[in-house]
Amino acid sequence: MQTYQVNEQDFWLEKPMMMGLRGWSLLIPAAASSIGFFCFAVLAFSFTELATLPAEFRMALVLVGSFSLAFGSEVGTLSSVVEIYRKGERLGRWDKLALLISVLSTVGAFVLAFATLLGVKATWGVVVQLYGPVVLGLLAALDSYGGFMEFGLYLNGFDKRMQSWQRQFSDFKREHLTQQLDAQRQLTAQRVKVQLAQLGGPVVQTVSNTETTGQGEPVQDAAPLPLASETTTQLEQARQARLDNKRQRLDTLLDIYRQDSDAGASSVAKQLNISRSTLYNYLDELEKAGAVRRNGEGVQVLN
Repeated sequence: MQTYQVNEQDFWLEKPMMMGLRGWSLLIPAAASSIGFFCFAVLAFSFTELATLPAEFRMALVLVGSFSLAFGSEVGTLSSVVEIYRKGERLGRWDKLALLISVLSTVGAFVLAFATLLGVKATWGVVVQLYGPVVLGLLAALDSYGGFMEFGLYLNGFDKRMQSWQRQFSDFKREHLTQQLDAQRQLTAQRVKVQLAQLGGPVVQTVSNTETTGQGEPVQDAAPLPLASETTTQLEQARQARLDNKRQRLDTLLDIYRQDSDAGASSVAKQLNISRSTLYNYLDELEKAGAVRRNGEGVQVLN
């Protein structure tokens, strides 16, 4: 009995993590914005009794709230914009609106800062100093909430990324184990050939192996091996038949999506008489080869 095992470290694609650098770059600014909201909420809810709060305490709330909200809004803009543009062609109206709010928030902060620092006496300077904090606070809040949504979408996308990784790792493991078993069969065939040469006759042997993949899944290989050349030919024929069947399914899959790019996965898998996981594997292969493109709404067949 021989045990074959494929580890995750052997796979070329790194396993997705729940957080990672992308997740923390979105979570930290979101947490800072939440602290800023909390500080200003304390001032807002106690506005009728502000005189009873110590001046140092009120100043600390303003400073901490302003710093935290500015950090969450402006520093979080970097990670939010990166996450938005990772969508590529799937960029929607809400994404563009979030970008516009982020730009207005940054520009508003600069205008208010210059109007205050320069002590502008013009009418626009007075108006900016009077109403600027309210407008800037509103824009910063909307900007921060945009970051919250991007963080939520990132967590939601983790399930899809993990499912895709598991499908690809399953294919890799199956292919790797198949190569190992083929190598073992070839080695067995060579041994049979040597025995035939030594005995000088057509000795027919039966090789019966029960091998495990390391995951507890048995792989049965109990077949007579009359001749090494005959065994190799049978293996090649079986492998070629599987490849031909797969090519035919891929061609049919492309024809289906040429006619209807919005066809559902369950319907397409039923037409091809395959599982949905196998269908997703086929789509991954076609997308890597540049034959199709998934845009979030359907599958587009490329020239």
